Amino acid sequence: MGRGVAKLLLWRLLTAMDHRYDVVKDFIERGKIVEFKEIFTYLPKTVLIKDWRSNNYRLTRLIDHPQQLSVEEIYEIAALIKVDPALVLTLVVRQFNNNGGHVFLTA
Repeated sequence: MGRGVAKLLLWRLLTAMDHRYDVVKDFIERGKIVEFKEIFTYLPKTVLIKDWRSNNYRLTRLIDHPQQLSVEEIYEIAALIKVDPALVLTLVVRQFNNNGGHVFLTA
């Protein structure tokens, strides 16, 4: 586990997190959210920006082009949502494929 992920997990344990993370977690696990950008239908960008310690410009770019997320960033976002990073990666790949990219999912 990278230092960034460990810090976010500690942050998540020590602070009261926005209840909408739980909504997003549930919707991802039930398949209601199927692309990365759909997370932000239920979770305002400003909430993730604050908790992830990013900025609006960067997050907006990543929402439009999630394939630019690093593996560590996928793990960090998954830690905040409390889901398996593979689920977040699936959302990223599905959005990329739906936008004309060519990455194939297995399993």
